[in-house]
Amino acid sequence: MSEEIRCFLAVEISEEVRQAAGRLVEKLRKGIQFTKARPSWVRLDNQHFTIVFLGNRTIEQVEQIKAALGDLTGKVAPFRAEVAGLGVFPNERNPRVLWLGVRDGAEPFSRLYDDIVKRLQPVGFEPEKRPFHPHLTLARIKSFRGTAEMISVVRSHQNEACGEFTAAGLTFFRSQLHPDGAIYTPLAHWPFKKSGADC
Repeated sequence: MSEEIRCFLAVEISEEVRQAAGRLVEKLRKGIQFTKARPSWVRLDNQHFTIVFLGNRTIEQVEQIKAALGDLTGKVAPFRAEVAGLGVFPNERNPRVLWLGVRDGAEPFSRLYDDIVKRLQPVGFEPEKRPFHPHLTLARIKSFRGTAEMISVVRSHQNEACGEFTAAGLTFFRSQLHPDGAIYTPLAHWPFKKSGADC
């Protein structure tokens, strides 16, 4: 049986946005600690905008994915995105993921997603049925305890912004799960170089 690699495609964020997101998480932690909710917070050094989660792929499929994205560099322009706005998936009654979204720049993210999905379908990738929503995952919620109080804290910080960054490229990551958090290793990188308008 051939080796399989758990992998995904993502846009990396700036250090400034990462630090601002960290300050927002600290505010959320302080408020949520007084509720019965116990979200599992994501490590800040792992933050990125996942474009496509590919799951487990063979070495051969990994090479096919790299080939399918080979000319992406010249087809996509760098674009600005403002990181702002909190929310939960799938909804506030049944929150499972606490996220930080994009206020300005969501459209070029969506165009990037659509382009990548078209390229990967011939190599066997099936896109998710739910619409693409660019976000940073801040925490995962495994219990319903205290969720109403937690949502109240989230709403109190709902419109906070964490700054802007330039989406400068797409990175193909390997994800290795460990008890103290996932380790992400870059397998390939495609810088955005197209001149002119966004994406």
